[in-house]
Amino acid sequence: MSRRLVLCVALAAAVCGGVARAQTLPAQKRTWFENFNYLLAIDGVASPQARVFSTNGRPAVLVMAPEFKQPLVIDVTGREVKTVNPAMIEKGPIPEQVLLPDTEIVGPPSPYTMDGDAVVFFLDGRKVRLGPKPPLLGPATSEELIAQLPAYRKGMQEYAPAESDTVYLKGYKLPVRVEVFFGSWCPHCREAVPRFLKSMSVASNDNIKVSFVGVPPPPFGDYPPAKEKNIKGVPTFIVYAGDKEIGRVSAVPGDSSVEHELVKILFQYEQGKG
Repeated sequence: MSRRLVLCVALAAAVCGGVARAQTLPAQKRTWFENFNYLLAIDGVASPQARVFSTNGRPAVLVMAPEFKQPLVIDVTGREVKTVNPAMIEKGPIPEQVLLPDTEIVGPPSPYTMDGDAVVFFLDGRKVRLGPKPPLLGPATSEELIAQLPAYRKGMQEYAPAESDTVYLKGYKLPVRVEVFFGSWCPHCREAVPRFLKSMSVASNDNIKVSFVGVPPPPFGDYPPAKEKNIKGVPTFIVYAGDKEIGRVSAVPGDSSVEHELVKILFQYEQGKG
C-alpha cells in the first residue's frame, strides 16, 4: 500500500484514539471507526453505499458494500485482502462504529496491487478499486456538500450552536453574503464547516447568502479562485456587503466559533451603517 494510503489509515486511527481504545487481545472485539476519506469503485462504478472503517493498532481497513457477499479487510501488513464473517460484526455504541474480533478476519486471502494511491484487486471476476476520494473543487452549494460529504452530515447532526448567535443571525436585516473556501480533504474544515452549516440552517435567514468554493490540497494558493481572494489557509469565511469585503474569518479562537465570529463582523457592520 502506498505511503499516502497507509498514512490515511494511521491518521484515522490517531484521530479516533481519544474516543476508544482498540482491544489487542485476539479474542476481544476490536472497535472500527468509519473513515469517510475513501472511494470504492467496482468495475469503474462508484459504490454509493460502501462503508470503510479504520481501527487503532492494526494497519488495515474494513470494507462493507452491498456488492460484496462478505465484508472484506484490506490488510497492509500482509498486503492481502481477507474476508470477514458478517455475523460477527456488531454495531458499536454510535452509528459510525462497529465491533469485530480479529479472529473473525479469516480468508482465503488474496493479494492486491497498487494503482497510484489506490488498492486494486479482483473479486468474483470484478475489478475493485479503493482509493482516496478526489477533492471537491470549485463552486458548490450547501446541499451538494451535505449530499457528497457524509462527515459533514454527521458534524451537522452532532452540533448545537449557541442560541444567542443563531437568534442574532436569524433576525439580521441587512443583505450580506458569505463565501466559504474549504478543502474536502481538510480535517479543520471537516470540523468547522459542518458547524457553520448547522448554524446557518438554524438561523434560516434569506438576508445571509452562503456559497462555497472547494480548493485542492496544498499548495492551493496557486489555485486561481483561492489566489484571487488571497486565501492563505482553509477554512476561510469571507463576508461581503454587495461587492465589498467587510470581514473574514480564518482562525477561530478556542473559546469562540465561526458563527460567533460572523456575528461580531455583522454587528460591527450594522453599527457602522448607523
